[in-house]
Amino acid sequence: MTEVSNKKRFLAGFAIIWALLIIFNIRQLDNPPYWDDIIGLHAQALWYVKHDFNVLKLWASPTVYYTSNLYPLGIMPLLYGLTYKLMPPMAVHVCGHLFNMACLAMCGMLCWKMLRRRSWLIAGVACAVALTQPVMAGQTAALGQECPLALICMLSVYCFSQRRFTAAYLWAAGAFFIKYTGIILLLAFPAYWLLMLVFSYCSRSGSGVGKIKRQLLYSALLTGIFCVIMIMMPQGISAAPGLNIKTALLRAFAFTRTYYPLLGLYGVVAMIGALWFIVRVRPFRRDIFTVILLSIFCCGFCVAFFYHSLPLPRYFTTIIFPLTVLLFLAVPRRLALITGLCFIILHIAAIDGALFPRMRAMPRSGALLERSREYLTDLEANRRLCKWVETNAFDRPVLAKWPFVHMLTVPEFGYVSKPLPRVLSPYHVHDCCTGVTILEANNFRLPPGAIFIYADNDFEYMHSPIRLVPRGNVKVLYSDESLPGDLLIYTLPQRP
Repeated sequence: MTEVSNKKRFLAGFAIIWALLIIFNIRQLDNPPYWDDIIGLHAQALWYVKHDFNVLKLWASPTVYYTSNLYPLGIMPLLYGLTYKLMPPMAVHVCGHLFNMACLAMCGMLCWKMLRRRSWLIAGVACAVALTQPVMAGQTAALGQECPLALICMLSVYCFSQRRFTAAYLWAAGAFFIKYTGIILLLAFPAYWLLMLVFSYCSRSGSGVGKIKRQLLYSALLTGIFCVIMIMMPQGISAAPGLNIKTALLRAFAFTRTYYPLLGLYGVVAMIGALWFIVRVRPFRRDIFTVILLSIFCCGFCVAFFYHSLPLPRYFTTIIFPLTVLLFLAVPRRLALITGLCFIILHIAAIDGALFPRMRAMPRSGALLERSREYLTDLEANRRLCKWVETNAFDRPVLAKWPFVHMLTVPEFGYVSKPLPRVLSPYHVHDCCTGVTILEANNFRLPPGAIFIYADNDFEYMHSPIRLVPRGNVKVLYSDESLPGDLLIYTLPQRP
């Protein structure tokens, strides 16, 4: 009877969190994919639709920047491809939003289950802290892969906390088939068991050494297999060139200060609490094993994150819930409650980017605006711009860069109702973009009457030496000032 009531309580809690997320994001339910989700997940999903889900053909395609072979082992592109095949694009987007919110609601309940032994109030506050974190609050309205990845990782961590080690390893392996990031959690398990083996030998107790060795062997074998797979896969490892420990730390500080200062503070508090907890707890309580694993996972994630060639804020979605469990397990109850309430206030105040430093360089870079829900303002600005072009300049030549080329030529992405026929791009585009003319940097001639779309973002400086930043006397046809940085449509003055 108690087990049945616990399941009903869990489902009721899940339904409440899911409903609250839906209400909070009710205006974003029909939002189209944004930025990297356009050129990554959804571009590959539409590739599957166009090529009859031929996975072998995808694997055989070259791994240059404009192909759709981004997630060769990914499950989510296949699932989205199926939904694009079966449903209209608007329904795909709505279902994708509901699915991602359901993933985060389930993460919240797993977090609650892991913390409810401390107290129901602390467990509830912990869920609120994680879900209001600006990066996480932004992902509640996104159409990417971070939410299912966060859920799979939380399922793995939860199984480990219940001493269901095989299930934990298998869930972590499943995370690898969402994104390669899952390898970090897989690596955390043999690192944990190796540490336990060292502790066991140092304490000379010898108790459980056989079990520790078996678990170390199982986890190391599974992790080794996936490491080999990752090395063999295209784009499996993407480290920033020329980094050493000093430059990586300076880079981490610079990125944290600008893009995720609250998350950096949150992580520091959690790790200090974990260290204090591990040092003071004698004899070991059951929670300490979970605290040690989460510490290894979160630290390993941060090291990999700042060594990555492009450490984007949304990647942190993976560890926000594990970091929350770590903090609220490690910190004393009263202090945890006070800390949690303070973070909730800070998170709500910063949820739209209000407390973040202004991005001085390329402030319209969508992948960086995902540090909070401020990217939703940019998404709406992009929708208005595309609608203006479709309404006022449908038949005119339009020169644009990523991701506006995709927005203007792929109606499935939800920015235009039909593809514009005369879109030009300074560099290659994905297979899903139809009728795009590629301009050669050294030899191109613009057709008469061409209009230019310029946004002050990182794609302005990627893949091609052609720059669209307006120079000299240009005629601005459209501009958006909802965010810092230029978002313009302009035309060149006609020659006499």
